[in-house]
Amino acid sequence: MNIKQVIVLAVALVAILALTLVMPRYKIHYINSENFIITEQSSPLYTRSLGEVRRHWDRILPIGGGILLVGGILCFLLRNKRR
Repeated sequence: MNIKQVIVLAVALVAILALTLVMPRYKIHYINSENFIITEQSSPLYTRSLGEVRRHWDRILPIGGGILLVGGILCFLLRNKRR
C-alpha cells in the first residue's frame, strides 16, 4: 500500500466514525406487543421519554457502505501500476 491509499482508508474510517456519532439517536418505548412510541433525539420530549436508546442503523449502514465503496474504488485507482 502506498501513502495515498493509507490516507484514503484513514479518511474513510474517520468519516464512518463521525457518521455514527453524529447520526441522532432515538428512544423506543414498548407499550405492548403491537404499540410503541418512538422519540427522536431532536424532539424536546427526548429527555423525559422512557425507553431504550438506539441508533438509526437503517440510515447509518447504507451511507457507511457507500463510503466503503468509494474508498475501495479510490484505493484501486491509486495503486502502483509499475509492476
